[in-house]
Amino acid sequence: MARIKVKNIFLGFENKELERQFISKTHEPQFIRALLIVGSLSYAFFFIIDYILYKEYYNQLLVIRCGVFMPTVAVLLFLSFTPCYQKIANYMTTIASIAGAGTIMAIEYLTRTSVYSGTYFYGVLIVLLFFYGTGKTKLSISLISSFIIVIPTLHIEAAYIENDPNHVMLKSVFLIMMIVVGNLTGGIIQFTARTNFLNQRRIEELSMTDFLTGLRNRLYFNNIIRKEITAFIEESETNNRLNDNDEKKRYGLMLLDIDSFKKINDNNGHEVGDLLLQEFCSRVSKIIRSDDVFIRWGGDEFLLLIRYTYKSTITELAKRIKSETSKKLFNLKNNQISATVSGGVISIPPKSVNTLGSIEEIINRADKALYSSKNGGRNMFTEYIITDINKSAASFKTIS
Repeated sequence: MARIKVKNIFLGFENKELERQFISKTHEPQFIRALLIVGSLSYAFFFIIDYILYKEYYNQLLVIRCGVFMPTVAVLLFLSFTPCYQKIANYMTTIASIAGAGTIMAIEYLTRTSVYSGTYFYGVLIVLLFFYGTGKTKLSISLISSFIIVIPTLHIEAAYIENDPNHVMLKSVFLIMMIVVGNLTGGIIQFTARTNFLNQRRIEELSMTDFLTGLRNRLYFNNIIRKEITAFIEESETNNRLNDNDEKKRYGLMLLDIDSFKKINDNNGHEVGDLLLQEFCSRVSKIIRSDDVFIRWGGDEFLLLIRYTYKSTITELAKRIKSETSKKLFNLKNNQISATVSGGVISIPPKSVNTLGSIEEIINRADKALYSSKNGGRNMFTEYIITDINKSAASFKTIS
């Protein structure tokens, strides 16, 4: 089971991308918007208390409330509909709570000479309970924000409102207890949310990982890589500065198939066949770059996606995969087994993606190149080359 460290509750995940994914998953904009709206409506209730208790200050109080808290919430709501939301999602409720408590403290100071002075001390408590009860912030942010709110509140109480030191002490103890209990509750919520997030990620990882080889599987391709290739195609279609000779903006896609794998299985048993698949994947994984994606496509067939590279690099990689497979025997269960691999390669230059069409068509063309290798005698790689972009004409070229 996935575990988190205590410091993850205070500081978040050390992996920034993991933290970004956690915030994106747990800080849904719809929920934050609803929280801000409900908080604003609850905050508006104080207008009634203002009118009942502080008629002589009402206009001033109206200016303070409408000049700080309401605009802050309006800005946060607006940002929740923009790309900036991802960057500030972890701070939105904190910003709103500080703004809300700040206006209440300003009002408390303004009405310090009133017979009802000190009433809004409890308004600060309501703000703390309302916004921090969600457990949406890291514990470090929650603690810091709590003290930013509480220390000025206690200062106003001690310096301008309460004359009895015992009352100030009681309120101090009360607020500190609230901070401890509130943040402990928030920490538990954070711990639960982060643990559930990691567990869910682990389940997703397992579902997108091939059990035998440890490679990614078709589900990973459909959920992750499909979006990436689609984005690449759309970018290439709209970016007029790119052309077919732009070597750095190129994707390579290979379909690999171990030759006569069924015969190897039949002659040596499925256990040896499984070991062969594992060793083959290990050899290829050591050759490719960390950014490339190696996927078990099904049975003894594999898909390799080579990101942003040179066409010559794709060709050299195909030659290395062939060499690593055919020139080195596989030592499996005290048996030395020879095996070869055939491949179909397609290079995706920016201006040719319109001709290639959908992702399914791209894979289909790589598959045709693979069959050309099989029909040509196996143990070879064939590239699918577009010869006429406008007419979608193509030819096959033997790489090795």
